[in-house]
Amino acid sequence: MLRCASRALSQSTRYPAYRIRKAKEEDVPIILKHITDLAVYEKEPPSVVKIREEELLRDGFGDDKYYHGLIPEHVTSNKTTTIGYGLYFFAYSTWEGRVLYIEDMFIEPEHRSNGLATLMMIECAKVAAAKNCNRMQWQVLDWNKEAAKLYDRWGGNPLPEWVTYRMDRDTILKHASTDDTDM
Repeated sequence: MLRCASRALSQSTRYPAYRIRKAKEEDVPIILKHITDLAVYEKEPPSVVKIREEELLRDGFGDDKYYHGLIPEHVTSNKTTTIGYGLYFFAYSTWEGRVLYIEDMFIEPEHRSNGLATLMMIECAKVAAAKNCNRMQWQVLDWNKEAAKLYDRWGGNPLPEWVTYRMDRDTILKHASTDDTDM
């Protein structure tokens, strides 16, 4: 079912007005808008979002794809509206091999609790199975109890013993320009 980007990947049977499809290049402006919406939902100012449309186009639709996208839609008799996004990419575990990593899942607040997060997880699981992934992985903020409940129901296992580290671009460049004698 992943053959055609214009057709729905999944349609909700409980909520037939909703469906999930693969992201297309023309979705980039709304994806960027929803990335900012997610930052605000996560209690961050919109200014934390540094990515631009050009980067999203290059990295999701260029020759060297860094991510893949899913688009949840609300479908009525007279229009179809994009109401969120999901981004995932592939990683590799030295213990387990192929991994599908879910970077983001965002659904506009007025459309939550309609099965869309479940549909998006189903699509990620289908892709992971088709790509022979041995694991799916994602993060959730500790205060996002609703999302954590969904992930628990799905069989996700929190890893409290792992701490996430992050290095920003300036620090990367600093270290990339040094040699071991500078350490």
